[in-house]
Amino acid sequence: MQNDKVKEKGKQTNLKKYGVENVSQNEEIKKKKVKTSIKNYSVEHPQQSNIISEKMINTNMKKLGVPYPMMFEKIKEKVYKTNVKNNRWTSYEERSEFYKYSLSVCKYTLKNKKELLDKWNGCDYYTGENILENFNLDSNNKEYPTIDHKISIKYGFDNNISIEKLSSLDNLCITTRSRNSSKGEKIETEFNI
Repeated sequence: MQNDKVKEKGKQTNLKKYGVENVSQNEEIKKKKVKTSIKNYSVEHPQQSNIISEKMINTNMKKLGVPYPMMFEKIKEKVYKTNVKNNRWTSYEERSEFYKYSLSVCKYTLKNKKELLDKWNGCDYYTGENILENFNLDSNNKEYPTIDHKISIKYGFDNNISIEKLSSLDNLCITTRSRNSSKGEKIETEFNI
C-alpha cells in the first residue's frame, strides 16, 4: 500500500466502483458501517462501545503495559519524530524558551490536578459561585471548569519564577474557561471580574 502505483490503481478502482477515491468517503458505505456498528455494539462507531474500549485497553496493557499507546514512551517518540520529519511539528529544540517553560509548567500542573480537584469545594475561585455541575457541560463550553494559575505562566516566565512554584497547589485554582481566558496574562491581584 506504500507503493505509488498500487495507491493510484486503488484510487482509480474506487472511483469507477464507488465514485470516490476512498471507499470510506462513499455515503452508502458510511451508512452500512454505522448500521453494522449499531447492530453489533448499539453505537454508531465501534470506538464508542465500552466493549471495544475495554478490549483495546486490555490489549494495550498486555502488549505495552499502558492503557493507551500514546502513554508508551517509544510510541510517543516515534510519533514526535515522524511529525517533525514530515514538517507537521517543530522540533522541541527549535521552539521558543517561553514554549518550553510553559510546557513544563503544564506538565507539573497535571501532576497536581487530582489533589487540587480533591480539595476543591466546587466554587469558582474568583466569584465564589458553585460551578461543580458545569463539569456536565461539553469541555469546550465557556462555563466549563478549568485550572487557572493565579500567577500567570507568562508573568512567571517574564519574572523568572520557578516552574515548581508556578505549578504548585498554592498557585492553582479552578474557574470557568471564560474567566480564565479573560484573565489572560494577568496575575490574581490584577484581575477584576
